Amino acid sequence: MQFEGSVLATLASTRWTEGAKRSNGHLFLDMDPDAFKEVLEFLRERRLARGVHSVFSPQAARLAQYLGVPVDSIKDELCISMKNTLATDCSFSSFMFDVHMPGQWGCCLRAISFESSESPGRVTVYMRTGSFLGEPQSDASQWSEVCRGPLQPGQNRIELPRGEVLHIPPCTTAALFLFFEGGAKLRYSSKRPDVTYANMSKGDIQVIDSMRLSFGVGRNSGTTLFSLGLHSEDRYFVGEVVYSLV
Repeated sequence: MQFEGSVLATLASTRWTEGAKRSNGHLFLDMDPDAFKEVLEFLRERRLARGVHSVFSPQAARLAQYLGVPVDSIKDELCISMKNTLATDCSFSSFMFDVHMPGQWGCCLRAISFESSESPGRVTVYMRTGSFLGEPQSDASQWSEVCRGPLQPGQNRIELPRGEVLHIPPCTTAALFLFFEGGAKLRYSSKRPDVTYANMSKGDIQVIDSMRLSFGVGRNSGTTLFSLGLHSEDRYFVGEVVYSLV
């Protein structure tokens, strides 16, 4: 058996199959036949080549998770919301923070939401591969501009354009830099918030640990672009990042 201890291994065991056989000797499995076919095709390929990766439709990915079969990729885009809602206790006109993709999947960032205080203004979003800590905090050449947009006091949502710069490979840390102008300021927290995840796509695929982009530490930077801030204490972004698995 390829995946010992899994639901699939239990289904294939002699003790279980004896109770599930019909009078004609066939097994009855109450599962979506198309989704189960995809899982079986992957298992056949894996017997021939151990290094093969699984690529399932959303329906088959959900079934594979239940059966204990690894899901390496999903054919149709799966959008996930990573959100924290801790009350903010700080605000400033520039903020850098890290995000990390733990492994198995990469992702592309799709949107970012946050609370802006004070006055209407605008924000420019920058991104880089790797943490912001150290030299990148003051080196503009290590960042790529993603987009610019207007802001209003209160909650704002910035839709991010599709592009290679927004791709985070598996097991990789990336950094975002939000620079505010016109009197607008980001509201953030001095305490680490709890994070919740939600599948925003069709279906009810469970967001397992390997799918979870995570927030890292953040810090405010200076009042001018790519200048160092006055404080070095860790701070935390409060808001939402929407991303898709790739």
